[in-house]
Amino acid sequence: MTTVKTSREIGMPVVYVFRQFTDVAHSPAAVSAIKKIEMLTPGGMRLGVRWRETRQVFGRLDDADMEVTSFERNRMYTITHRKAGLRTDTTFRFRPVR
Repeated sequence: MTTVKTSREIGMPVVYVFRQFTDVAHSPAAVSAIKKIEMLTPGGMRLGVRWRETRQVFGRLDDADMEVTSFERNRMYTITHRKAGLRTDTTFRFRPVR
C-alpha cells in the first residue's frame, strides 16, 4: 500500500471550502483534467453517492466510477474507485487554520 499526503491552506471558511470540493456535478469547471461527470446516484454529496468521471489521462479520455465511502460533513470524505484490479481511496480532510 502506498500513501501520499499533501496539504493546502485556503484562506476561506471550512464550510465554504467543503461545499466547493463536494460539488461533484460542477467539478469539470474547477479541475481541467475532468471532462465530464455523470451522476449515478441522485441527491447531494453524502455516504454512498456514486458518479462516473471522465478525465483526460496521458492524452486520452478515461472513465472511472467513483463512490463516497466515508463522509463527515465539513470535516472529511473519502472517494473510492476500482479499476484494472486496483482500488484507490482518496481522503480529503478539512480543518480551520488559526
